[in-house]
Formats: sequence, structure tokens, C-alpha cells
Amino acid sequence: MRFALTKNSDKFRKIKRIIDESGVLKYMVIEDKYIIKEEISHLLKRDVQRIVLSNSSDLCADYKKYDIRRIMHKGKMQYQITAYTEKQAFQTNVDMLLLQGKILEIFPDKMKQLNAFTTDGEISLKITKKGKLLKNINTKNSFKSTSDETHNRKKNYILKEG
Repeated sequence: MRFALTKNSDKFRKIKRIIDESGVLKYMVIEDKYIIKEEISHLLKRDVQRIVLSNSSDLCADYKKYDIRRIMHKGKMQYQITAYTEKQAFQTNVDMLLLQGKILEIFPDKMKQLNAFTTDGEISLKITKKGKLLKNINTKNSFKSTSDETHNRKKNYILKEG
């Protein structure tokens, strides 16, 4: 199922084009930030296994991609945010209650595409050049939940160690 949130459904996103001092084109959300917040809160109510934030809105961005996955850390369920640069990856662990705020810092301002993988299927949110928020729900591809949600994953070698 694919649809765009339009003015008629009262969920239209306008983004104003802004050029900063260095001449880099940036996009800034100027209206109805609560709509994206509402979509992300509906998304997090599902059984989300993994979230990928990509398609940087700024060419000079520090991070190229964000990968969020669910882990078990110190006896409680948390999410691990991995920020990828050209050659490095930086991980931070976030509590489930703070995850929505962290996603809202990244999604409309720094990245223009969000893919969430649930046990039901895949949900993608995209912001177009004109500022529309597109939502695509694909129920055919359900995410295979791995039983390994630990903080330190065991490496899979072809030949077993020892």
C-alpha cells in the first residue's frame, strides 16, 4: 500500500528551502512537526526490530546513515543507535522511552528517509523535494526476528573456534 499525505488529509508537510552561510542547501521543517511525531509514535507502538535512517538532506553531513536496532543490555531492553561516517561507526544505547526524541532529532532535519522493519512488514517514511511526507507500508516482507538481541553478538565463523 502506497500513499502520500496530502493537504486534503490535513497531513501535508511543508519544508522551506534554506541556504546557509557556506552555500549548502538545507531543508528545515516549518509546519506541523507533530505530524511526523505522530507517525513515529504509531510506528514505535508496533513491534519494531530495526530502523534505518538514510538519504542525508545535507551533502556535508557528519553521518551518512543511522541504524537503530533493539538489544538486551544490562538486563533491560534498549535500542542501539549506530551512526555511520565514511570509515567509522559510533554506537550509543538509548532507553525505549527516549527513542522517539532521538529519532525526531534525526529524521526530518538530517535524514529524509526512514525505514522501519517490524514483524508485520516494512514501513518507510520519505520526505520529497517538495516537502511531502510519503508513507509506504509493505506487509509482504516481514522481518525475521533474530534470537540474538544481546549487546555483544557472537561472530559467525565458517569454521568453529577451538
